[in-house]
Amino acid sequence: MTTFTNAHPLFNEAHPRAYADLKPRQQTFVHMLHDAGATGNTVARGIVKSVHAAATDFPWPSWLTGDKTRRCNRGMFFIPELAEYAANIVDDVDDTPEATTAVETPEMEMAHAV
Repeated sequence: MTTFTNAHPLFNEAHPRAYADLKPRQQTFVHMLHDAGATGNTVARGIVKSVHAAATDFPWPSWLTGDKTRRCNRGMFFIPELAEYAANIVDDVDDTPEATTAVETPEMEMAHAV
């Protein structure tokens, strides 16, 4: 196992990054990245540019591109919040008891009677 003595501050476990800590506009940009097909902890600058170009009246994500701790390589940005969002995304499913109980139709009642 390799141990890094001078690890990048981005990977410092004392300061974890969380999706809930993002501002609403930042969360919206993470949603747009996910909708564009970005997954995992990193995203390429080209994807950031294309998502920004597709969004009308949305400011450039300088919180992402200007933060040196989020740069993991040339043209690659570290966004652990994207992976967290993708892992926790849930389709809009109605889990209320009324929606999950079976409704007996006349055909079903006749099938039970036979």
